[in-house]
Formats: sequence, C-alpha cells, structure tokens
Amino acid sequence: MTAEPIWSRRGFLTTGAALAVGALGVGNARAAETTSSFSARQLEAVVDATANCQKVGEACLALASKQLSQGMTRMSRCHETCINMLALTGAMLTVATHATADADTIAGLAAVTAKACRECETTCAEFEAPAYKGCAESCRRTATACEALSKR
Repeated sequence: MTAEPIWSRRGFLTTGAALAVGALGVGNARAAETTSSFSARQLEAVVDATANCQKVGEACLALASKQLSQGMTRMSRCHETCINMLALTGAMLTVATHATADADTIAGLAAVTAKACRECETTCAEFEAPAYKGCAESCRRTATACEALSKR
C-alpha cells in the first residue's frame, strides 16, 4: 500500500490559486483605501521628493565619507544623519510608489521620514560645500511633502 502524499498536486495548485486571489483582493482593498486617503498629487510629490533626496543624498554621503576618512571628524554627524535619511527616504519612496500599504502605515512612515529629513537638513546646512547645500534643500522639500502626507 502506498501512502498518499500530504499535498496532492491538485490540492496544492488549488490552495495556491485561492491564496493568490485572496492576496490580490487584499492588495486592491489597501490600494483603494490608500488612494482615497491621499491625493494622487500628495503621493506624486512624495515620490518625486524622495527620489531626488536619494540621488542628492548619495552624493552628500560620498563627500561626507571621503572627508571623514581624511580626518574631518566634524563630518561624523552629517554622515550619520545622511545614512538614516537615505534609509527612510528609500523606504518611503517604495511605499509611496506602490501605494499598497494602509493609510496609517503610510502616514506613520511619512512622519518618521520627515523627521529624519529635518535632522539631515539641519546638519547639512552647517557646511558650505554644494553637495551639502543641495542635500539640505532636497531634505527640506522631502520633509515638507512627507509632513503633508503624515497629517492626512
């Protein structure tokens, strides 16, 4: 007598298909809630601002890393805040682009991202190099866009 497998191929495919359809329904419900909670303009502003912040922030981080390695220890705070800002704006960019998270999650992430951007803006504004000034300005714009999203 041969033992029946715990999962038959048909059972596995049927269950997998049911889970996939269920996940699509949840994703669509979340997307509908997200898009009804935030305007397309708000999400687009956050996507544009965070994408720019990523680009400008990478240049800022590269300069801060270089100067830090050359012994300019005053760059350590800039380096740290830039790393945090890049991590959070990257997450916010992904979440705002896909707009599938629930509205509370998006608003919460936007608030934390805005805070990190304000810290980076303040730190970068202390330095004269164009990379730092550009980062401070980009962080200011991103913080403003994220703050609008966090107040939904």
